[in-house]
Amino acid sequence: MKITIIVDNEANQGLKKEWGFACFIESAERILFDTGASAEVISHNAKELGIEAKAIDKLVISHDHWDHTGGLNWVLQNKGLKVYILESFSSQLKQELGGLEVVEVEELGEISRDVYSTGPIESADKYRLYEQALLLKTEKGIVIITGCAHPGLERIIERAKQLGKVRAVIGGFHGFNRLEALRGLEVIVPCHCTQYKEKIMQTFADKVKPCKAGLTLEFR
Repeated sequence: MKITIIVDNEANQGLKKEWGFACFIESAERILFDTGASAEVISHNAKELGIEAKAIDKLVISHDHWDHTGGLNWVLQNKGLKVYILESFSSQLKQELGGLEVVEVEELGEISRDVYSTGPIESADKYRLYEQALLLKTEKGIVIITGCAHPGLERIIERAKQLGKVRAVIGGFHGFNRLEALRGLEVIVPCHCTQYKEKIMQTFADKVKPCKAGLTLEFR
C-alpha cells in the first residue's frame, strides 16, 4: 500500500501548505481521505503529485470540519465517486454530496480490500464530535490514518487493535499526550493539528517521519 500526503500544514518544495489535511491511499482501490481546507491547495498539490480527481474510487471524510472538507469541490468533479461519511455530519455537507453514492458508516468495517473504517468514535468533551479513522491491514499489522483524532488517539488505537497489532499511526493527533500508547510502533507520522509534535518527535526520534504535503510511505 502506498500513502501520499496531499495537504498538510507543511509542504515540500513546489507544493502549497495550509491548515488542513488530506491523503491518498493506493491499494486495491484509490482512496482519498479528507480534502484539506481549500480546492485551490488540494488541486495544485494533486496535480504536482500526479493525482487526478477522476482516478479516485472512494472518498472517506473523517469529520465535518472545514479544514477536512474545504477541498470537496475538487474531488466532486468525479461523478462516479463513492463517499463514506458519518450520520452525524451536517445536512449542508450531505447536500453537497447529492447525486453521489453515499454510505453512512455505522461501525468498524471493511470499505475496500484491507481498508477499514473505525466507524464513528465519539469525543469525550462537551462537543460530542464523532470522527472516523482509516485502518489499513498489511502483512505486518495495522496502519492507522487519522484526520484530527478528536476522540483521542489512544481510543482510535484501541479500536484498531480489534483487527490486529498496530504498526503505524499517521495523521493529526490533536491534543494527544499519552505517549506510552505509541511505544512499540514502527512508524509515527504526526501531522496537521498535532499539539505535542515536538515532544513526540523527540521521544520517538528513530520512529518519526516528518509530515509534509508530498510525503510518501509504503507498507507491505
